[in-house]
Amino acid sequence: MPPPSGEQFSPHAGFQFRTPRQCMDDALGQALGKAKLWKMELTSGLTENRAAAIDLEEFCRKKRLTMRYVLKVLRLNTLSSSIKSAIMNGTQPKTLVLRDLLQKPFPLVWGEQARM
Repeated sequence: MPPPSGEQFSPHAGFQFRTPRQCMDDALGQALGKAKLWKMELTSGLTENRAAAIDLEEFCRKKRLTMRYVLKVLRLNTLSSSIKSAIMNGTQPKTLVLRDLLQKPFPLVWGEQARM
């Protein structure tokens, strides 16, 4: 049955296909996922009476990772939601790469992050 008013039917209507430039950077996406997961693991069971649900040193030891690396990845949780969305959608600037986010300090204020 043809669509009403003579419109052409498209099996892909409503879907947006990503162009090659819009593919998510896997390294960035995985690092954001780790940051979120690790934050949840570290804060699960957090109460007013406990400073932390799990000791950071213990967490690093269990993961067999250095504290320096874990702290750098956890810092990704402070990225603005618009930057996180751009990364997950593959629309972040090409100059935004994981190596720089982990090695170079970035502002904590979201408005300043937008100028990165």
